[in-house]
Amino acid sequence: MYMFVVQILAKKGMLILPDILANSGGVVSYFEWVQNIQGFMWDEEKVNRELKTYMTRASNIVLII
Repeated sequence: MYMFVVQILAKKGMLILPDILANSGGVVSYFEWVQNIQGFMWDEEKVNRELKTYMTRASNIVLII
């Protein structure tokens, strides 16, 4: 059923993205978890840099497929 819906939406020109790309909150939560395990805090610049890296890599993979 899922692929059927994706095909219909694609024919209408709609881009389908995985939820992790549409909502980066999960990635930010992962960063918080990593910081807690390692016992230190990243500054805002580091979080933004890491977020950009992860999201760009994931977006490129999805758009190639």
